[in-house]
Amino acid sequence: MLRDVYNFYKNSPKRKHGLETTAKDKVIAQLADIMEAEIAIGEQELKKIPSLRLKRWCATRWLGRSECLTALCKAYEYILEHLLEFSKNSTEKAKDRGKARELYQELTTYNTFLFIFFYRDLTAMLA
Repeated sequence: MLRDVYNFYKNSPKRKHGLETTAKDKVIAQLADIMEAEIAIGEQELKKIPSLRLKRWCATRWLGRSECLTALCKAYEYILEHLLEFSKNSTEKAKDRGKARELYQELTTYNTFLFIFFYRDLTAMLA
């Protein structure tokens, strides 16, 4: 049987080419399946990103503070990264870059970080 398989491909360039094409097509199909699986995983990861819609702080309404702080805490790492990028972007106005730098410095202090997350927990209990 091995001799028959060898002889089948031995003297026919067309059959050899067909065999190579079949092998390449199979590898391409496997790569396409892997890419589709990775895309599906990526889409699931994108769905895990929290809503970055920040809520307005209202000084007179206690119940809205919990939502405001929760939204801020969910987006905290993204806000910090954006503020850092924004403060380094030379195409933005110097005044805006300065404000972004100030906000970044203020949000990265230990006391501010601790207070925001503690106050979020406290307002959640009050709400």
